[in-house]
Amino acid sequence: MNKTAIVLAPHADDESLGCGGTLLRLKYCDWKVHIILIFKGKDWQDREKEFEAAGKILGVFSHRVLGIEAGMIAAIEHYIDEVFMFSVSSGASVLFAPHPAEVDKEHLVANELANQVMAKYRFSGIDPCPALLEYEVWDTISRPDIMVNISNVEGGKRKAIRAYKSQLKTKDYEKAILSLNAYRGIMYADIENQYAEAFKVRKDHGGQSLSWFKESICTP
Repeated sequence: MNKTAIVLAPHADDESLGCGGTLLRLKYCDWKVHIILIFKGKDWQDREKEFEAAGKILGVFSHRVLGIEAGMIAAIEHYIDEVFMFSVSSGASVLFAPHPAEVDKEHLVANELANQVMAKYRFSGIDPCPALLEYEVWDTISRPDIMVNISNVEGGKRKAIRAYKSQLKTKDYEKAILSLNAYRGIMYADIENQYAEAFKVRKDHGGQSLSWFKESICTP
């Protein structure tokens, strides 16, 4: 099993909000985490530096910016091969993407990109292909398959979110997502007064077994 993960982030901050705690735990296990940012957004000048700062906090090994302008959803078709080839060349074991019930259209595009990449693995016969784990940001996952205890890295996740000062001016995303993580910890993960991130596992593409996943996430 190759300790490499790729995160498809529709916007700069989704990687921190949706799976920042899990990425921090992977960091402590010496995983290489690559972030692929899909949409730049209108306020990219502010968010670019924030994106880089959050990545350093999360221990991101590298990041790529596809640079699609906000709203240019159809343009994603031109990047399927690029993302697929990067995933193959990096030997990714896990691919993270937003789950398919998110209300934001660009989050749905990120999910579709992940599914197209997984389909190319299947059709090309490359084995093993990565496991696809879907995270939550705007809308909750109805029946999570995996809960990751992020209690020991909750402070690091908060720091990564706080790197996005431009975004916190309009909404208290830190309070919103950490409240969700606390709810997950209490209601699903049986870790009262602590925090957890929820994931859905896409099983229709096959992919690597996740029996090793929780065991491979180290506690700092």
